[in-house]
Amino acid sequence: MIDLEAILKYEMTEIEAKAYKLCLLWQEIMDQELPDYHKNRLPKGDPRKSLIFKYCYKLARETQGLIPDSQYRLYILAQIQSLRLISDGTVHALIEPGCLVGDKAWRRWKIWKRKFDRKYEVLNPSVDIQTTQESAINELKRTRNFYIANFSEDYGKKEVEKIIRNKDIIKWVAFSKVSPFYLALSPLIKNHFNDIENSFSVDIEFYQKQITSEIQDIFVEMFPWDQ
Repeated sequence: MIDLEAILKYEMTEIEAKAYKLCLLWQEIMDQELPDYHKNRLPKGDPRKSLIFKYCYKLARETQGLIPDSQYRLYILAQIQSLRLISDGTVHALIEPGCLVGDKAWRRWKIWKRKFDRKYEVLNPSVDIQTTQESAINELKRTRNFYIANFSEDYGKKEVEKIIRNKDIIKWVAFSKVSPFYLALSPLIKNHFNDIENSFSVDIEFYQKQITSEIQDIFVEMFPWDQ
């Protein structure tokens, strides 16, 4: 049964159809990466009754608007490869469909994707300084807008210190609401976290190397209370 037939036969909704395709993608990548590991395959009949569909459905909902459809193959590959690295040559117990969802999965993806992007940039050195600078400034603007949306137009140090103390800031970074550029520039973050890289699962040096004097000035302008 091809994809379209299953989707039509079981009258799947749009999000169910996406989840079903993610199930097939999971099976395909697992067969490539771990060919001798045959757990959690789709059963015959309605795929929505399976455990693998449950997690892929959750993945589709959690990442809607966060991951382009074209990157789900990379996302699944990132989870499998990241967990396999700590398996000492044997299949890691966590290489199950459940590894695709949750905060830890998102952090694994962000770390793996940054390494992937850096390797790509080395092989394809076409991104100029101006493009990087514009990207950093846009990310800082996005962070400021997120703070305004969650607090108020006149938010400041007090509000941000609160989400730092209760560790909500870690979640917001993991879900790309707060930019790693903010972490690299913020004195508040430096004061509260001794090890930013491990606390946020972010390659902080990668971002620090991209900070120019103009980016620093923009940060001061956007976050005058964070000095």
